[in-house]
Amino acid sequence: MDKMAIWNAVSGTDPKYTSRVQQRGGFTAIDAYYQIHQATELWGPYGSTWGLRNMVRTLAREMEMAFLDAEFHYPDGETDASFPIANCIDMKTRSKSGDRWDDEFVKKLETNTISKALSRLGFGADVFMGLFDDNKYVEGQNRKYGNPLPEPSKIPGFGMAAAPQPPPGTGHPSPPPARHAPPMPPPPPPAAPAAKR
Repeated sequence: MDKMAIWNAVSGTDPKYTSRVQQRGGFTAIDAYYQIHQATELWGPYGSTWGLRNMVRTLAREMEMAFLDAEFHYPDGETDASFPIANCIDMKTRSKSGDRWDDEFVKKLETNTISKALSRLGFGADVFMGLFDDNKYVEGQNRKYGNPLPEPSKIPGFGMAAAPQPPPGTGHPSPPPARHAPPMPPPPPPAAPAAKR
């Protein structure tokens, strides 16, 4: 039995289903429904042989948080394998304009929990392992899935000047080369004296 069979089958991610989030220092997010699509290709429809079961939801109103404890099961050869999974979500959406109750927090909590459970089996592992921070890796994935390659000017960090490196044996960067102003043009010749009449 190949212990890495599931991981190797689903660890690569199509960049088309990822997005860059400019929060908490910046990170790559993966579409949860892309992961669910991968699982459906592997095991069949959700709820048939895989998914969440024995779900227990808890609302902590004083914390404005919702909690979900469940069991995630999936087929592992002839075995119905499973493991416990727990997750939580904010019941409100936060923004500069103020906070408001999120009427979709229950659905978001369940979808996010499925995504977290699938990630433990290797789904989207290249995203969670930070490989999408490497532009060359992302370019290779785009080629693999037949996606159009982004313009170089739209690749993060492309075209930025490299920081000066310290000379060998020192801890200080080399100063940038001095820029000299172009030489001044020579002064015009003196005007000829006026002719006497």
